Amino acid sequence: MNQLFRTLLCLLLVSFAASFNISHASAQENNCRFMVISDPHVLDTTLFDSTADFSSDPKLNEHSAELFDSIVARIRVAHPDFVLIAGDLTKDGESVSHHYVSTALNGLVTEGIKVYVIPGNHDINNPSAYSYKSSASIPNLSADSFAILYNNCGYADAVMQMAGGLSYMVYPADGLALICLDSNQPNTTSRASAGGLTEDVLTWAEQAAATAKQDGRAVIGMMHHNIVEHFDGHKRFAKNYIANLTDGMPELDDVQQRLINAGVQVMFTGHFHINSIQHVTTSTGELFDISTGATCSFNSPLRSLTWDETVLTVTTDTLSLYYDLKQERNKNTTRGAIRLAAAKAYPILTDSISMFPQAIIDKMNLPSSASQMATDITQYCLEPYTVALNSLALGDENLHTQGTPFYHLSVYTACLSAFNSYVDYVLGDAKSAVFTQGWVRLNTAVSAARTLVEMYLRSVLWNYVDSQSNVVADNENQIPLTKPAIYTSTKDIDNTLNNKKTLTSDGEIIIIHNNSKYNTLGVKL
Repeated sequence: MNQLFRTLLCLLLVSFAASFNISHASAQENNCRFMVISDPHVLDTTLFDSTADFSSDPKLNEHSAELFDSIVARIRVAHPDFVLIAGDLTKDGESVSHHYVSTALNGLVTEGIKVYVIPGNHDINNPSAYSYKSSASIPNLSADSFAILYNNCGYADAVMQMAGGLSYMVYPADGLALICLDSNQPNTTSRASAGGLTEDVLTWAEQAAATAKQDGRAVIGMMHHNIVEHFDGHKRFAKNYIANLTDGMPELDDVQQRLINAGVQVMFTGHFHINSIQHVTTSTGELFDISTGATCSFNSPLRSLTWDETVLTVTTDTLSLYYDLKQERNKNTTRGAIRLAAAKAYPILTDSISMFPQAIIDKMNLPSSASQMATDITQYCLEPYTVALNSLALGDENLHTQGTPFYHLSVYTACLSAFNSYVDYVLGDAKSAVFTQGWVRLNTAVSAARTLVEMYLRSVLWNYVDSQSNVVADNENQIPLTKPAIYTSTKDIDNTLNNKKTLTSDGEIIIIHNNSKYNTLGVKL
C-alpha cells in the first residue's frame, strides 16, 4: 500500500512539473531557472465584504488574494532558483495588504526560493489606500517601510543599493546580475500612473551594470513601467504605461541606448497588464522588454525561464482554473471604459447637436447625462465589446495565433456596428426628418458621436492590428543573453591565443575578441 501511495505521489508531482515545461533536472542542466509575475494587486480580504462594488474595475479585486495564493502555490511546487515580481504588489498600497504579500513571499524565501521585488505605482505613499467596509482611508506604506518590510525580498541581498532610493542590484545566480529599478514618480497627494528612470536612477543603473560586467556577469533588469513600445501607437495612446514620456525626464530613446550601452540585455516589466515581448535594436546592441500580465486579472499569467549562459528561454503558463471569470472580468472592464469614455464624449456630442433646430433635437433620444449615455451604450455595445476583449485577453504576443488580422478586423467591425446602433438610437426619429429636410449638419452630429467609439477603441482595442515586425512569439522565445568576455589572468590569455590576437600598447596586453578590444581584466576598451 505504501509503495502504491509513493508511486501515485511521484506521478502527481511529475505531472505538475510537466505543466510548467520545467523539470527539476533542468536545474542541473542549465545555469538557473526562475519565474516572473507582475501586478498581483492584492487586496487583503479583511478590507471588503460581499457588499463591495468593484464593477467598474477591470481587476478581479475580490479574488486577488486567492489568485496570488494560487500563484505562490505553483511557485512553491516548481521551486525555481528565484522569483521576480515587477511591481504593484497591492491594490492601492494598503499596509495590511503589503503585510499579506510579504508574509507569503517570506514563506518562499524560508523554503530556499529567493524572491526579488520592486514597487509599482500603486505601492508607495498611495493616498487611495481604502477600506471597502468602513468607506474610509487607511494607512499606506512609505518608501522606507517598503524596504524594511521586503528586506528578505531583495534588499538584504543587495550587492549595491542606490542611496536614498529603492533601486538595488543582486547576483541571483552564478554569472547573472539583476538590477531592480524604481521607475515610480514620487507622490503624496495622488497616485501617479506615469513614470520612468530619472537621471539619478539611470546614472546609478549604469554604474551598477559596469560593476556587474566587471564581475563577468550577464545583466538583466526589472522595473514596473515598460521600457520599449509594445504596439503601434503605444506612446500616443497609452503614454502613462511606457517609461520616460513625462516632461523633464530623460528621453526614452536615450534611456534605451544608455541601458544597451551599459550592457543591460533584458528588462522585465509590468504595469500594462499584458503579456508582450518586444525589443529595440540600435547600432550598439539590443534590449528586450518582457512585459508580464497581471496576476489579478484574467488569465493570471506566470512566466518560467531558464538560462544556460547564452540563451534565455521563456515559457508562459496561466491559472486556467479561473477561466470562468473571464466573462465577468471583461464585462466589468467594458462597463468601466464606457463610463469613462462617455464622460469625455457627452459634452462633445451635446455641443455638436445643439446646432440643430429645436424641432429636430426634440425628435432625438439624447441622454440626459453622461451616466445615462453610458447606460444606453452598455445596452447596445456590452456584448460585442466583451467579445472583443475576450479575443485579446491572452495578450499581444499571442495575437499572431488568433487567426491573422482579418479576425481582429471582424472584431473591430462588430464593435463599430454596435456603436452605429447606438448612434441610430440617439438620432431616433430625427434621422429621417434631417434627411428629408436636407440637413447636412447630421454629419457633424454623427462625427461627434463617433468620438466615443474612437476613445473606447483606443483604450481597449489598441492592439487589434498590431503590425510591429519585432513581435516575439511566446512559447518559442529564445532570447540571447550572454556573459561578457572577461579574462582575469595571464594564464587565461595564454589559453585563448589560438583564437584571439594580442597587441601591445604601452606595455599593456590587449585582447581582440569578436572585433572588440579588452584589457586583461576584461574591461572593454
